[in-house]
This record gives sequence, C-alpha cells and structure tokens, in this order.
Amino acid sequence: MMLSARPASLASRRAERALRQLGHQPAKNAAHRLLWYTTGSSSLKRCRVHAAFHTSSGRLVTARTYATETRLSYDHFNQPPPPSASDRQRRAERRPFPLPAKDDNLQDSGVPRLSKIINDSIEADVPDLPKAFGANQVLPIQPELEETLQAVRASFRAPIRYAFAYGSGVFKQRGYDAKARPMLDFVFAVSHPSHWHDINLRQNKHHYSWTARALGSGNISRIQEHVGAGIWFNVDCDVQGKRIKYGVISMDKLTQDLLDWQTMYLAGRMQKPIAVIKDDARVRLANQVNLASTIRTALLLLPQEFSEEQLYYTIAGLSYRGDFRMSLGENPSKVFNIVRTQLPQFNALYGPMLASFNKTLFVTKGDAESAPGSRQLGQDTSAAARADLARRLPKSISGQLYGYWTRKWNLQRAKGLAGEELPDHNEGSLWRRIVSDDDFEHQLDKSLQMIIGRPAFSQSLKGVVTAGPLRAMSYVIPKIKKRFSSPPPKSLEDDTPKGAGKRDRDKKEKDI
Repeated sequence: MMLSARPASLASRRAERALRQLGHQPAKNAAHRLLWYTTGSSSLKRCRVHAAFHTSSGRLVTARTYATETRLSYDHFNQPPPPSASDRQRRAERRPFPLPAKDDNLQDSGVPRLSKIINDSIEADVPDLPKAFGANQVLPIQPELEETLQAVRASFRAPIRYAFAYGSGVFKQRGYDAKARPMLDFVFAVSHPSHWHDINLRQNKHHYSWTARALGSGNISRIQEHVGAGIWFNVDCDVQGKRIKYGVISMDKLTQDLLDWQTMYLAGRMQKPIAVIKDDARVRLANQVNLASTIRTALLLLPQEFSEEQLYYTIAGLSYRGDFRMSLGENPSKVFNIVRTQLPQFNALYGPMLASFNKTLFVTKGDAESAPGSRQLGQDTSAAARADLARRLPKSISGQLYGYWTRKWNLQRAKGLAGEELPDHNEGSLWRRIVSDDDFEHQLDKSLQMIIGRPAFSQSLKGVVTAGPLRAMSYVIPKIKKRFSSPPPKSLEDDTPKGAGKRDRDKKEKDI
C-alpha cells in the first residue's frame, strides 16, 4: 500500500463547503482545516479518499469513499520502493490528524458519504437560474409515459447529471404504427464517463457487446471521447420491461456542442422536441443558446416572408444536412413526419424565443391565439440585420464563413499591401459584405454539411463496431425497411433539409 498526501483542491473546497452546510460550522477564530489523503494499491486498482474535518467543538468528523481507478501506475514493475521505517515515522509526525481506519467513523458521525457530498456541492456550484428561464425546454408529456421514463433512468446505479428522451417512442411521428412497440431513445450526460461505464458494466454487463466488455471502462471512455461525436450508444437493451437505446456523453462534450456546434450531433437532436427527465442548469443555459443559434441560422436560409410552419421545417432539417444516413437508412420523409405531428411541441419550444427577435422578425398574419404553425412571418432582410444574425452564429459556423471570404477576397494580401489592420471577424462592415454576397447561403449550407457529415459517418461506424454486428443489424434493418416502405414527401419544399429559402432554391436552379 502506498500513502501520499493530496493538497487541497477544488473538490476538497467543495466538500468543505458542503460539510459546513450540514451544520459543522467552525468558530470564527477556530482552526479549520480539511486534509485529503490517498492510499492506493495497484493490484486492486482502487484508491481510498479520506477527508478529515474538524468541527467547532473540536470533534473530528471523517468521511470516506471509493474511486473506481487509482491514479497510481498499474504496472507492478514501475512501482517505487516502499518507504523505510524512518520515512514512515517522519510522515506520521508531520501528519496533523490520524487517518480513519474503519467505516465505523463514517457511520457514527452521521455524515453522508463523501461522494454524495461532492456531487451535491458540484451541482450547487451552478447558480440557480430564474424559474422561468428555459421553461420552454420542458415540454409536457403523458403522465404514464413520464413515469416510465423516470423509472428507466432511476434503474441505473451510475450517477446521471442530465437526461432526456426523444424519438417516436416519446413524441408521435407521422407514418409510425401506433400499435407497434417503439424503442425508447435516451441520452445520459455524466460527469466522468470512465467511472460511469465502470459502474454500469457491473450492473448491466449485458448492455455491452463482448468486444466492449473486453475493452473495459477506460478504453470505452477513450473511444467515446475521441471517436465520432463524443457519445457511446448501447442499443436494443431491455430495461424495466422496455426496449431502449441510450447514449452516454460527458457534460463537457454536451455543453460544448450546444454552444459551438462542433459536431451538431446532439445539438441538432436538441433543436427538436425532447422530453427532459433530469434537468441541469448548465445544460439548460447552453441549450437556450443552441436554440437561439438555430433560429438565427434558419432565418438566414429563409426568404423575406414565410410561414411559421416553414420555419419549423427549416429548423428540423438543419441537423440532417450532410448526414449520409438520409440517403441510405433514414426515412426520406423524416423531417415532414416530425414537424407535421409535432407542431404544438415546436411552437412551445420556439414560440417564446421568437419574441426576443422582435427587431428582425415580425408577424404579418395571425396572432398568439392562432393555431400552432399557422402564422405568417416576415423578417428584415437588410444587410445590417442579416449581418447581426450571421456574426452571432456559433463559432464553428462563423469561423468557416469568415475563413472562406478571407481567402476569397485575399484580405491577408490586402493587409500587407495597404499596411492596414485586418478587421476583426465580428466587425459589422465585414459581415455586411459577407451576407450581401450572392454565394452566402450556399456557403452557409456547405459549412453545415461539413460540420455534420464527418462526425455522423464516424459515429455510425463506431456504433457498428461497439454494439456488435447483430445488434447493429437489428437496429438498422427496420430503418431500411421503413425507408423503402414510406411514401415520398408531399413536396420538396415540405421535406427537404436543404433550404426552405427562396434564394437557396434559386441557387440550385442556377447550378443546374
């Protein structure tokens, strides 16, 4: 066994604050210290984290938890030699508090386990948002369905920070048999993927293919984080008597995608109606930014006048641009089927946010009492208004657009010749030139395809390898059958993911 002292860190400060909240308040002038000690064994691949806490009365309160993996090397041959007797004696003399030896201290003290203290304190670090903020994201669903979704989530022992359900099993879609037993689709956002998979492998080993089980939680998390869109899917699992598919993603990856559209894999999914079954303030804030970016992108692709329903078609089709699955396995009427049967949900999700675009967007026909999707809308298509929308796009989109026009106009060379500073990419005059270019909508569509296409392809390949060929085929074959058995969409304008805008269609005709 090896012994090392770990300095006070952010986690220890959070634990200290949490213990204060439990009523262990020190006197103003009393010594108040929180010490962390870690003991680890490479053979057991576990580590113990001990926290010693002095209360105002001088009583020592201790808490202990277990982590799934140690930070020490797993290689026995690389282990440092054990400390000598004199070293151990010197360490014992320098140690201000003794290490707790048994769990009896934890039980006697009445203090909850340190893991729960830290998790609660981490969630408390995010300031409480106003109750009305992001209320549009919480869409109503049937009480029986909500109980089922909550039961599925609660069946997982591994901690889940944020969770939502989506798909035809949650919200009806046109063209699906109401009597069929649809698969329920979930996404779980977690703090530490490796830790989460380690716990889940112990509880639900049968959810993973034999190759994934052989890899172990560490390799699973590495594949999850660095291949595809940063999410790991387990397909066709039986939980609480329901067939489910669930994806696991880190909180950092999820919020980054919502803010920056790095892959738009989950940002695109959350642009459509979802059922939030465990909320998190950090994700709610990031998704509100994602929804606002979606509206801006759709407005840049739409003409001066359009219907509210057409706006929702454009929004729903954004995440399918460049996705190879739309030409292979997905139903060609997918966007049409989603929007036509979910207009009330789209209206509840985006209706409150459209009011914040009152400087650009206005209602030409209808009012708030009109049926969902029936209003006629108009927008300011001046260069200044469109430039304000474009420069506020996520940086993955705005960066590509700026880079394209930088090369096109050869601004770098112009800077060297004229001796002038290159304007910032948020400069209003530069963006007015960009949005006034005839090629703007085509390049915006191309940028979306580049962002979506590669992660969608690599994520699909990862799913075949990690889920196993049999499970992958059991998931893909019904989709292929659905594709060829479904009638074509009513019109190209209703179901095309490429542009509901008149300028975009004119560009296509010009190219032909």
